[in-house]
Amino acid sequence: MKMPLPFTSVMAAALLLAGLGAIPSLSGATSLRGNGSPEGTPDSSSKAATMTKPEVVKKYVDGCRKKPAKEANCDKLRKDAVEILKEDLRTLGSSAKRTYVPMILKIFKSDEPELRIAAADAIGMIGPQDSDADLIAPLANDPVPDVRRAVGQMIARGKGPALTLLAQRTSSMRTGLTPETATDASKFTTPVAPESTYLFYASDAAFGRLTYVAKGMNETMAFFKGKAKKGPFKLEEFQERYRYQLEDEQKALEASDEENAKQMENVKPDPANMTAFLEKIQQVQAKGMSRTMFTLHDMYPPNIFGTPTVYVLEE
Repeated sequence: MKMPLPFTSVMAAALLLAGLGAIPSLSGATSLRGNGSPEGTPDSSSKAATMTKPEVVKKYVDGCRKKPAKEANCDKLRKDAVEILKEDLRTLGSSAKRTYVPMILKIFKSDEPELRIAAADAIGMIGPQDSDADLIAPLANDPVPDVRRAVGQMIARGKGPALTLLAQRTSSMRTGLTPETATDASKFTTPVAPESTYLFYASDAAFGRLTYVAKGMNETMAFFKGKAKKGPFKLEEFQERYRYQLEDEQKALEASDEENAKQMENVKPDPANMTAFLEKIQQVQAKGMSRTMFTLHDMYPPNIFGTPTVYVLEE
């Protein structure tokens, strides 16, 4: 059986744009032809000099992925190649065939945020299942906010209790295509357990919140126990002992909410630069939604957090 052409395109993209290696016969296995005709069919376009879609992708991969670049117009080639592969990903997604999911997942290794977003959209169209949860969970921690949001939407379109829980745990409100960097924990004098992973979607330095996940619970608890001034406490005991400090923190957050509301009131549309106006509105709204999300997480629902253990590192 002949492999569907969009699938071979994305397979090539996964292997080449993600830097995983090369495959044979690249020129015939990268994308749809420029006029949408099957491979091997002559291009009847009047623009004979125009490159076909496979040729565009091949030229970008061969001439621009290595330093120094052999091509002079790599920026345009990159943009065109990404658009071609995004189109192919949409084609795979619209097929609703789960056999494509493993290869689409490889696209998340690409350093192109737009392709990772397109891959999330494609899997969302196909429909993720609970059996995909372990593979999907790390994707929600992408350093690019817009990719995280796309993954969140992908998860929300899935079915099953594991995906429902994953959607609640990994929701992300910030926007943008600029990659974020993990906040330096030393600025908060916060120790970080070995082998921990910084969670972009659950951290926000503006709220003084840094969140990490570690695989070994016993090792992690031993690490913090050695550095703690007090504890361990069960969550309810901690909340009772430190209720006044928590109330002060709540008041500070409410003051931040009021300041956020004032910013919304003061933002005025600029007819000469509506793009900047809309971006500012999105930033302010995202900050407010992040605050709401963190408030909900601070309730530590058992279905997400189980039974929390609290160590007090500083008072």
